[in-house]
Amino acid sequence: MKSIPIKVIAVIIVLVAAAGAAGYLTQGRGHRPAPEAAKFQCLEGQVVPELTLEATDRTTVSLSDFRNKKAVLLSFFATWCPYCTEEVSALKRIHQQYAGRPFEILAVNVQESDSLVRSFMKRQGIPYTVLLDRDQSAARRFGLVGLPTTIIVDKEGRVRYCGNPLPDDFRRIIEPLL
Repeated sequence: MKSIPIKVIAVIIVLVAAAGAAGYLTQGRGHRPAPEAAKFQCLEGQVVPELTLEATDRTTVSLSDFRNKKAVLLSFFATWCPYCTEEVSALKRIHQQYAGRPFEILAVNVQESDSLVRSFMKRQGIPYTVLLDRDQSAARRFGLVGLPTTIIVDKEGRVRYCGNPLPDDFRRIIEPLL
């Protein structure tokens, strides 16, 4: 009997996890996608849809609050996602590196309880703003198909990067936006 190589097993596990995350984000749950979802494609130069959500500190934050003031890195995540957890360290470094500059990180948690997200933030020592997408409306509006998804937005509200994972050369993208 032949054994299956470990690399094949690893690839299968990653594909199953990615398919599960995509299914989680796209499951119906009786909600219809926002009309903007049909229009928005996460492509460089595309204007991002409006985003207004409650933050974990119970304030309301809108993406439009930063228009013409700050570039924004949106990071859609879930606490159960191992790739999202890995990205937290990089986001904390970016937050520290660009402190005091016209740049903001807004992490958007997708469909988890407030208490779970707050506990995760405390364990991870997250210093940046975390928003709560309790009903997946933002995830749908932005057309997400997996987590984490990073979208870097310039001061005019246009996409300058969209992808997964966070790019290694993020400085090349962020610096010209400041």
